[in-house]
Amino acid sequence: MKNLIRLMIGVLAWSSTTVFALEPTNELSVKEAVRLITMKSNAPANTIEIAFIVDGSAKCEGFEVKNVRRVAAIHGVQEGGKQSRKLVFYDLFWNEALGWFMWESRNERTGEAVYLWSELRGEIVNR
Repeated sequence: MKNLIRLMIGVLAWSSTTVFALEPTNELSVKEAVRLITMKSNAPANTIEIAFIVDGSAKCEGFEVKNVRRVAAIHGVQEGGKQSRKLVFYDLFWNEALGWFMWESRNERTGEAVYLWSELRGEIVNR
């Protein structure tokens, strides 16, 4: 009987420490995708057309991320001094603290910086 109780306590302790990824509290809407793309690309919202949004997951350096949406957007892009409308793909991730967000790493004079464009917190720059 003691062994059974110990086993049950062990199972409860193990299961209480297991962490599961949370599911998004809301789906990524076209309106929210346009707002985030506007923040990142500086293209006016009324010039951005969303072709489609698909659900998926992504792998980054061996780390798998669930709750990813790939957004295909058509908007103006500067290339060689000319602006033309191009199809651009954006991967949006979700977590509880940021909501839907995009990010990129940039090399700056002082070192690397991480730029985030978030549903809940707006634009964030970490240097």
